This record gives sequence, C-alpha cells and structure tokens, in this order.
Amino acid sequence: MVSTHTLFEWLVGLHIATGTVGLIVVWIPIAGKKGGALHRRAGTLFVQSMIATGFTAIAISLTTLSDPTGTHPHLAAHTIFADPQAITNIFGWMMLYLATLTINLAWQGWLQHAQWS
Repeated sequence: MVSTHTLFEWLVGLHIATGTVGLIVVWIPIAGKKGGALHRRAGTLFVQSMIATGFTAIAISLTTLSDPTGTHPHLAAHTIFADPQAITNIFGWMMLYLATLTINLAWQGWLQHAQWS
C-alpha cells in the first residue's frame, strides 16, 4: 500500500505539472489575436489545466487533512507548524478553500464563454 506521504508527493508533482502548463499557456491568449483559433485552443487548455490543478489541490488537501504530520514530516521541528492542527488549518483547510475557488472560477469562466459562442 502507498503511504500518505508518497501519495502526497505524487499529487504535488501532478499539481506542479498542471499548474505549470496553465502558467505557460495563459500568455498565448493574452498576447495573441482575440478570437483566433490559437487564442481559443490555448484558452481551452488554460481552463482545463486550472481545473486539473484545482482537483489535484483538493486531493492534496484531503491527504493533509487525513494525515497532517505524515504529509508534512519536515515541519516536525518547526516552532509553529509542529502542531498538527496548524498544519491542518493552513495546508489542509486553506488549500481546500483555494482549490474550490480555483475550480469554481475556471468553470464559471468556461460556462460564461460558452454562452457567448
């Protein structure tokens, strides 16, 4: 069976990969001709990558909520974050909130754009 920490690390890697795609691709529709084929394809890829990034963040936050010290063992000696409740609050609940917000904003933008088309 995979440990919580290993699963957490895999999810963080996937989160970084999907977020990187979004951060790179966002500049294409910003700099490109509005409404062009490249603009639309890059915009679609951006929204998809942000939704994927948000879902990986939800998974990361759930692993943190289930095992705060197992997912963040490097914080065991920290003066503030050695407390599992602090890890849960900041890296669990706050990330869950931000992930939900990211997915919601990307999805609402996608739906709004679909109404324009």
